Amino acid sequence: MAQQRLEFWFDFGSTYSYLSAMRIEHEASVRGIAIAWRPFMLGAVFQSLGWQGSPFTAQPAKGRYMWRDMARQCEKFGLTWTQPSNFPRRAVLPHRVALVAEDKPWVGEFCRAVMSRNFADDLELDVDFPQCSRHLRAI
Repeated sequence: MAQQRLEFWFDFGSTYSYLSAMRIEHEASVRGIAIAWRPFMLGAVFQSLGWQGSPFTAQPAKGRYMWRDMARQCEKFGLTWTQPSNFPRRAVLPHRVALVAEDKPWVGEFCRAVMSRNFADDLELDVDFPQCSRHLRAI
């Protein structure tokens, strides 16, 4: 019987995607489920709705709640958390790498590294960094 697969749709700049991306493979593996990593650009969705960026920046009260909630959730799940100094961050390069590598065995590791870079290390994403270079050479 074929192993069940769960499609995980996410954006590297999404706070709540971070909570899921950092835990999903472990949770799925204990249940015998494989993960299909499916990056997409949430900013394009917002733009198609006529929004100017994230609802968390457009609605200050919603944004303040989300930042508090992220700190609480990361503490609950034991995840490193640093509120990004630039939000939301552009992530075209890592999205491209993840898209062309979606069937590679290292795509989950790569996606978690990008998420950590954003939400744990507070570093830019749309630049070449070691994980991008290494994995681009492997493709």
